Order: sequence, then structure tokens, then C-alpha cells
Amino acid sequence: MTNWSGEFAKCAPTVKMISYKGNFAHRRNLQGDLRMGQFQVLLTTYEYIIKDRPILSKLKWVHMIIGEWV
Repeated sequence: MTNWSGEFAKCAPTVKMISYKGNFAHRRNLQGDLRMGQFQVLLTTYEYIIKDRPILSKLKWVHMIIGEWV
């Protein structure tokens, strides 16, 4: 995910991106921005999608790309 964050910062600095990872408290702090739609890109892992499915499934997604981070 770090590589993707760096690429967005370098190539698309005006895109509002949230890097959704970390412990429960950190992710919970980010959930307010998610609910308010204050992002254009959400970078996360499959693991966090499963862990936080009740929150993430309530968002209206236009596109979703899920890949594996190596």
C-alpha cells in the first residue's frame, strides 16, 4: 500500500486519498471521513475490508478494485 500511496502523491496530488489501515482506533478515526464521503480513493487491503465490512458495506461505491499487496 505504501507504494500506491506514494504514486498517488506523486502523480495525482489533488486526489483526496485515504489510506485505510492500522489498528482499530486509527481506522475508527478515519470512518468519519468515509461516512461523509470526503475521499475519492480508498486504499486498503482485503483483510480490512473483511474486518470492517459493516462500515464499508454502507458506502455507495462507484468503482472498486481489489488486488493483493505483496
